[in-house]
Amino acid sequence: MVFQQMLERDIIVWNAMIMGLGMIGHEKIAFVLVGQMKNSGVKLNDNTFIGLLCSCTHTSLVNDGRRYFHNMTHVYSISPRIEHYGCMVDLLSRAGLLEEAHQLIGDMPMLANAVVWGARLGGCKIHRNADLAEYVLKQLTRLEPWNSGNYVMLSNIYSNSGRWEDAAKLRLEMKAKGIEKVAASSWVELDDKVHKFYVGDDSHPLSDKIYAKLDELGHGIPSFRSRRFTLANSAVSLPLSARPLSFGCVSQISCLFVALDSSVVRMAAPKPISRLISHVILDLDGTLLNTDSVVSKVVKPFILKNGKTWDSKKAHKLVGKTPYEAAAVVLEDYGLPYSTEEFLSMITPMFRWKESFSAIVGGDEVEKGKPSPNIFLEAAKRMNCAPSNCLVIEDSLPGVTGGKAAEMHVIAVPSIPKKTAEFSSADEVINSLLDVRPEKWGLPPFNDWIEGTLPIEPWFIGGPVIKGFGRGSKVLGIPTANLPAENFSDVVSEHTSGVYFGWAGLSTRGIYKMVMSIGWNPYFDNTEKTVEPWLLHNFGEDFYGEEVRLAIVGYIRPEANFPSLESLIERIHEDGRVAEKALDLPMYAKYKDSPYLRNPSKHGSSTTGGTQSEMDSK
Repeated sequence: MVFQQMLERDIIVWNAMIMGLGMIGHEKIAFVLVGQMKNSGVKLNDNTFIGLLCSCTHTSLVNDGRRYFHNMTHVYSISPRIEHYGCMVDLLSRAGLLEEAHQLIGDMPMLANAVVWGARLGGCKIHRNADLAEYVLKQLTRLEPWNSGNYVMLSNIYSNSGRWEDAAKLRLEMKAKGIEKVAASSWVELDDKVHKFYVGDDSHPLSDKIYAKLDELGHGIPSFRSRRFTLANSAVSLPLSARPLSFGCVSQISCLFVALDSSVVRMAAPKPISRLISHVILDLDGTLLNTDSVVSKVVKPFILKNGKTWDSKKAHKLVGKTPYEAAAVVLEDYGLPYSTEEFLSMITPMFRWKESFSAIVGGDEVEKGKPSPNIFLEAAKRMNCAPSNCLVIEDSLPGVTGGKAAEMHVIAVPSIPKKTAEFSSADEVINSLLDVRPEKWGLPPFNDWIEGTLPIEPWFIGGPVIKGFGRGSKVLGIPTANLPAENFSDVVSEHTSGVYFGWAGLSTRGIYKMVMSIGWNPYFDNTEKTVEPWLLHNFGEDFYGEEVRLAIVGYIRPEANFPSLESLIERIHEDGRVAEKALDLPMYAKYKDSPYLRNPSKHGSSTTGGTQSEMDSK
């Protein structure tokens, strides 16, 4: 575990562990860490208690939550912020202690915000307290008159309590105020096309036949008509007599698919699908690039130009901060004679981001950060497009949650590949940006894919051939030349898992075409990331201990699992055929003459790695 291997742990590391463990249900370990944290000499701060209170909320530990909330003031002399009160109100409301939560709100030294009242409304929904929910909604509409979600939650509370007339009146009130809830929709992909249909829509030209078919299905499934359906995304639930038992679709859909009990039925094909996406919103840090290094490359020359000495250790203070906050930190650390606004106006153009994007929105330009949808909605507003026509590409769970809350389509690129299950709310989960296929979303395909391969900036690794898991020749019938990944772990960690190809130089034999797998090999469930090149040549013998040098020049596909050993072997051979053909193209063939493959001394030792530009500078 990385945390256990760290020699030094500051307050940020401790708090991150406590918060993370609490969120995934390991609150006991989080509580133990607090003791270890104090024993190590690190003082608890206000963020530590947010982590502890969140842990209690997720696991309904009311007494522990009360104890931590009490101790932060009376033992640690830390004044609770509104975030701490919000956690406690959420904890008490979820536990059904609604009056205690109300008393706590009344005792707060500051006015409760929408988050605090929203937590209380959530408790009213769980415990079906419609009378109290009405009072809470009045407070929320004063703070967030535009938020349809609050009205919808109260409508659900009315419905769950059988107060159908009140639910109907509330819908009329929403309509009178011009507050609209976007209809729940479902998506399905078939034949590389994405189809969308809404609940209750009758705009399709064959809607009469569609509803007739659904009625026919309903008569054939006894539980179908007796079931009370709750529409997706917390839409209002009504008794069957109050609304038609049907699903609809929008007129742009080429096929309507009705999913009942895992069955998929094709209904009609009236017209071709229209373009769904017109704008793409990319998360910058972590998804598009690692901004830590970019910030250092831009800020460092500015610091030196102003006669100051650059301190790389101070750069970590900028992590997780908005541009405005980060600028203030830099000015204070280096004593620069500028205001925050002046510094930002001078430094921002140096990044040259505006040359590549139609709009750029920073976290300090919106009221609430992720997982709130604010930043995504602001981006759509600046690009003058509807949120439903936007595709968000994100690497974090809060980002995915915010994108979906904005009613946008979301592709998740998890920063930790083995955590992909946590991103199930995304419309698509991929390993890296290399795997984005814009044509899936009605956008023009990338024109840089050639013969089933994607050219990349070449990078180089090498080392002695070692014995691997013994699967290559014996199990797969494919002799792979395993390399000691620890010798160039930094280089390998920067590249996404998947299948690559290029050239391999053997110290005593020559240069050969090769295809290479990087990753955890999910079929065999490896516990560590490995590098397994397959030299496309029949050697007839092993060459353990021999030096091999690799020039990786292209990408074929993401890492994948396979239902059988036979399908895995078949795909590996297909990868080999793709690589063999592609390497005859001049754009790839030229790297066969790379000096690194023939004489590693010109580019450092053979157990190093790097990109083409890094190799040329060595």
